Amino acid sequence: MRVLLLSPWLPYPVTWGFAKRVYHILEELAARHEVTLVTYTDGDDQAAQEVLRRLCTVHVVPRPALPAGKRLAQLASTLSPRSFQHRLMYSDAMQRQLDVLTSGAAFDVLHVSTSQMACFRFDPRSPLVLDEHNIEYELYYRVFQAEGSVPRRLFNWLEYRKFRREEIAAWRAADGIAMTSRREAAFVQQMLPGACVVSVPNAVDTDYFAPAADDSA
Repeated sequence: MRVLLLSPWLPYPVTWGFAKRVYHILEELAARHEVTLVTYTDGDDQAAQEVLRRLCTVHVVPRPALPAGKRLAQLASTLSPRSFQHRLMYSDAMQRQLDVLTSGAAFDVLHVSTSQMACFRFDPRSPLVLDEHNIEYELYYRVFQAEGSVPRRLFNWLEYRKFRREEIAAWRAADGIAMTSRREAAFVQQMLPGACVVSVPNAVDTDYFAPAADDSA
């Protein structure tokens, strides 16, 4: 199949949890299918791009900048109906790149990594699979609960409320949803009874992490 995989970050080097999940999904897909990776670049990742090009076609878009700085952008986002995450992840340049890549023959699958990247307009001809690394709005609620500063507490409460709406809308729009735990999959299934939801847990390479023969320690 022809698969387009959209990611907010380049999944290499494989040194943190997000990159590990996306990289190994990409690696497995590329072993069987024709994969096109579309992602943001921070401008200093040429070597990583070259590694990924051994697996698949790679298209990068410069990451959108926050011209006024993060704190002012967060303050401005409190007056917007959209979340700060939308401001961080959406760019016209990325939308144009997606439009160009999907203007010809339809991809067999659009694989979108994380609900933050579901903010784009996608080709309706292709089934869309959303791979969720967390239920993101739960994390924002936990940050709100733990925050001591009143202004930051207010910001995180608003962010939780706005992104909850956006994340549930992303679930509704997807043709399939992959969650990393059974609890999360059951939660989404209960919220959206007709949705196609599966649990795809993170795993361990038991060949690489095999126990030592000497277990005396």
